[in-house]
Amino acid sequence: ALALAILNWQVTDCDGLSKQVDFAKYPGYTGSLSVTGGSVLFSQHGSDAFSTQGSDASQIMSYEIIGGDASCGTANVTGIANACGIHIHVGTNCSDASTIGGHFWNKTLYSTDPWQSVMYATANGKASATDVTIVTGLTNQEVADRVVIIHDATGARISCIPVSIGSPGGLVSNYVVSYPGYTGNLSVMGSLQFLQKDPMLPRS
Repeated sequence: ALALAILNWQVTDCDGLSKQVDFAKYPGYTGSLSVTGGSVLFSQHGSDAFSTQGSDASQIMSYEIIGGDASCGTANVTGIANACGIHIHVGTNCSDASTIGGHFWNKTLYSTDPWQSVMYATANGKASATDVTIVTGLTNQEVADRVVIIHDATGARISCIPVSIGSPGGLVSNYVVSYPGYTGNLSVMGSLQFLQKDPMLPRS
């Protein structure tokens, strides 16, 4: 993985909560790739973003990444697990690669991993997407205290940011560290932002 993030909650306005943080290399990663800036934003489907559960519980991701793996979007990554991915993982810290684990979703409700199809594509040094829905069967409150990881075109974990919970509303990343044991040539720097909106409010 290229990056991992810890989430936090912070009130910004009536539409949601957010906080900006810096990306860092995944623990142990010594490769040459880096993310020098950008943001990742999560809101949530459902009438109550904190209590909606089951099939109604989904995360909506919008992001812009500056840097990362320039081959994402042009390289043939067919059949390569996690290639160019931006995923929430089950782990709760960036310091120990053995505890970060795999993708985080409600496996009781869904047998298929909803994160496998979530990939970024770079153009002119940037990658961006808006309103990508990931049906995880989890609320944002359940997603808090996990980690977010960015992968390169080979599926390697190159950047890591831990996630924690604060004031009700949204998820944000507090800090970023290198991915444990990663010795590749990629790295991620920049910002990670998670925002939660009441789906009953109009979108800006």
